[in-house]
Amino acid sequence: MVRRRWPDIVIVIAVLGIGAGGVWALWGDRFREKSKPAAPASTETSTPGL
Repeated sequence: MVRRRWPDIVIVIAVLGIGAGGVWALWGDRFREKSKPAAPASTETSTPGL
């Protein structure tokens, strides 16, 4: 009797997907922040007491 391999492939793909989701959840923000343009610094000056 030959055992079918597709259930094994589905399990491997599911485990890899869960692992990829975990990596994205832990480190996904780091990769997204690098692609955002830097916000310009504020040029306004505040004078205390006025």
